Amino acid sequence: MWTERRTQAGSASGLAAGASHEVGGRGVYLVLSGAGECEGHPLKQYTTVYLEHGERTTLRASAATEFLHYGLPDLSDMQAAADHVRRNAGGRVANRLAYGRCLRN
Repeated sequence: MWTERRTQAGSASGLAAGASHEVGGRGVYLVLSGAGECEGHPLKQYTTVYLEHGERTTLRASAATEFLHYGLPDLSDMQAAADHVRRNAGGRVANRLAYGRCLRN
């Protein structure tokens, strides 16, 4: 984990043929090799599974399968923070966002 927003990169995991693994949270799972299914959809090399906050799913392997997990940052409070700055700046704040950060003039 890299930041206070819980960004994660590159944790690899594998499943043996016939195994399954429940995953959840905001992130992307990339199939590096193998085969399987997720919610009735086939998994094969370079398939990605995207999950948002509060979502869970089960990855099932029909052959030995390797995954790479990227945990995405929690930005759920960014809009509320930008709205607060705009309301309390007395017109001195431009309505601009860059990389999720509110910019002051």
